[in-house]
Amino acid sequence: MNPVRMAEMVESADEGGEIPPAGVRFHPGHTWVRLVSMDLALVGSTRFAVSFAGTLAGISLPGEFTILRRGNPAWTFTSTAGRRLSQVSPVGGQVLAVNPVIQDDPGGLHRSPYRAGWMLCIRSPDLLLQMRNLLSREPDLLGLERLCKRMVSVLGTALRLPNVDGKWSPFFGDDFDAEEWESLRREFFPGSGSPSEGISQLETSPVRVRSN
Repeated sequence: MNPVRMAEMVESADEGGEIPPAGVRFHPGHTWVRLVSMDLALVGSTRFAVSFAGTLAGISLPGEFTILRRGNPAWTFTSTAGRRLSQVSPVGGQVLAVNPVIQDDPGGLHRSPYRAGWMLCIRSPDLLLQMRNLLSREPDLLGLERLCKRMVSVLGTALRLPNVDGKWSPFFGDDFDAEEWESLRREFFPGSGSPSEGISQLETSPVRVRSN
């Protein structure tokens, strides 16, 4: 079956999109992975990361059949402010498909980061083994208060907490100035590389996306 069609079938069976479905595993770099079959998985970005990236102007995604290594840059968000946030892949394998929905509508990442907003479909024969080393619960929500305190510690100033009712506010990254945002990027995404590094080193297909 076409991997995109298989992923669509999985997502259509779920309701909602703000809460991670059962079986999702999380990487400390604020990415997630969910099995579709024994050797096929969807990977994506957490609500924290998507909101921190801010209002999106574009996404750089790896081309089909690209080989990704676990812990290496997999995609890069570019905001309307020109800020670049690269994220690492939670698992290694071959990219079989890129989500066509987020190519046309970046708002889907904010509305449904754990379902309709998946980024890539990856194939690997050892997905189950790789997932053993990932987190079974989402650190972004469990440690929301702790993360906010770390933000205050990094910036050294009073910070309006970027969450509402226990959820990360959409586009909260837009509220920081360039220096503050870059300091937080280095703190919370240490494996992402500098804005000039990361996914640009891969064979990629730049995707321009419309802002809402």
